[in-house]
Amino acid sequence: MIIALNIVLSDIVNTTKRSRPIFLLDDVFSELDQARQNQLLDYLLAAKAQTIITSTGIQGISERFIKAGKIFKVRKGYIKEESIND
Repeated sequence: MIIALNIVLSDIVNTTKRSRPIFLLDDVFSELDQARQNQLLDYLLAAKAQTIITSTGIQGISERFIKAGKIFKVRKGYIKEESIND
């Protein structure tokens, strides 16, 4: 419900200010089943919303969403961008 509320608020801000807020989603995938994860990503991609998502893994995420974004992994205190093979 919180995610839906934030999506509506983002749409209101976009309509009134002509500026879309940045979504910061911390481990949201652990709270959603696979279908809802992909629905959320579908909305964010269609809305062209700049989004930062933290997660413990990307299993179950559709390949088209992975290719549309950038993946960074944090290991032993270092951040490294993962290359995505086409």
